[in-house]
Amino acid sequence: MTPTPLSHLTYAKFSNSVLEFLNGMYFRYMTMLDFVGFLASLATIGMFASSTGVCLKILKTRSTGTVAYLPFITGVINCVLWLSYGYSKGDATIFFVNFVGLLLNLMYIVVYTAFSDKKNEVLNRCGLSAVVVLAVFAYYFCIETDNSRGITILGLMCNAFAIAFFASPLASIKEVLKSKNTETMSLPLSTTAAVVTMLWVMYGILSTDIYVVFPNFLGFVLTVIQLSLFVLYWNTPRKKIVSLEKPV
Repeated sequence: MTPTPLSHLTYAKFSNSVLEFLNGMYFRYMTMLDFVGFLASLATIGMFASSTGVCLKILKTRSTGTVAYLPFITGVINCVLWLSYGYSKGDATIFFVNFVGLLLNLMYIVVYTAFSDKKNEVLNRCGLSAVVVLAVFAYYFCIETDNSRGITILGLMCNAFAIAFFASPLASIKEVLKSKNTETMSLPLSTTAAVVTMLWVMYGILSTDIYVVFPNFLGFVLTVIQLSLFVLYWNTPRKKIVSLEKPV
């Protein structure tokens, strides 16, 4: 009897491992949830990390230039809210991704403040943000005794803050429809946002969490509208639009 080559045994073992993984991923509910959560976390952390380039530029030029600091501060508040929500629900995925986002946004604020000409203004806004953060922690850990009600209120706060973020893409959509030009929007950012929100919608559905599904579904719809505008106005001459906007 001819012995089976080692390479065939290795291949067979690898194939069985792959099949077992796919079987577990697609036919076991919790494993599918973990898989989608992993993808959503990876994509979201990638979005958080995208501002690293901005900070490196600030460090290199030793100036903040025209970079706005509000996205970093609102990012801290958003991460604190979702981090608290994840902790209260015992959801490690939501907790972890927002913990990483919180650390990154705090790092961005430190770098921005170090080289900003408006240090007092930035520090004042940071102080107000700290009050909001402390209020959230005080409510959940010191005031609210009913965990179920605490989760509901934190979920509503997260949704309210997330919906407030939609003002920016709505303004961009309005501007594009008015000018018939997409130069005020970023195609890579819109594409990434569509992927991230879609993944979190899937995660929310699998975990039956309406507070995750609702804001991300709205965000997904807005990003799809933005992407459709890129298709609609992809061949609009930029110079023509600019010339029309110049005063005669």
